[in-house]
Amino acid sequence: MSFDRREFLKKMSISLGAVSLPGIGFASAFSHNNLAYEQILQVGGNSLESAKTGYLLGSTRAINRLVLTTLTPSDISNKSIVRLNKIGINAMLFGGDWVQKLGNSDSGNTPISSLPFVNSNFSSHEMPESISSHLIFSSSTRKIGVMGIGFGEKGQSISGTIEKMNQVAFDLKNDLGCDEVYCLADNPNPYFQFFSLKDLASASRYIDQFFGSDSQKEQSQLIVMKNNDKHQVLLTIANPNAEKQSVVSVREGRFSGFQLI
Repeated sequence: MSFDRREFLKKMSISLGAVSLPGIGFASAFSHNNLAYEQILQVGGNSLESAKTGYLLGSTRAINRLVLTTLTPSDISNKSIVRLNKIGINAMLFGGDWVQKLGNSDSGNTPISSLPFVNSNFSSHEMPESISSHLIFSSSTRKIGVMGIGFGEKGQSISGTIEKMNQVAFDLKNDLGCDEVYCLADNPNPYFQFFSLKDLASASRYIDQFFGSDSQKEQSQLIVMKNNDKHQVLLTIANPNAEKQSVVSVREGRFSGFQLI
């Protein structure tokens, strides 16, 4: 029986949450190394309470890593918000119900106001001044831009959201010199019935990877697909209620692995 390494890796990745779409191929072998040089951790509500999450965050502080989340107020408790501050969250999407959550909170007494929220498309009057339109993280060799696309704003359109998204990504790469651009994204489906996170990623330009969430998913998964320019774009979709979190490993700016911890 012949052994097809590519097919084996493909099947192995799908069983662990990664997906290869036709025409693109599998991006890389699954990584078993919890201490890869650079890691992007997408944490969920339940995984915040995991001892393994705390260990991983503590053990990776000596190396380059980003901790991201797209959690909404309904996904987490006040205890989890405190936990987010303690673990050193790097970027958190401001979308969904966060406008109402912040509006009902005393900004002087709540830990919410200290979270690194990012939103690139909502109108400025909808957001507190503390919300960033983008965040930039630099290492000795790379510069990463993080943006956020939210859904649920009054009068929002799909075409306008896509146009704004691609303009912000263009500015991050061409004007601000980012080597990679990551986008935190709300699930658009509750607001636009026939538009999904996959549709958002396929309409994108200049974005290297999307991070979103969907409570209907049994477990987190990585999807490899084409963007509007027919270039590869990665989409990680996490279940905010899952016990395990997704970890994307990157080496020298290139995707090297995906795993659930």
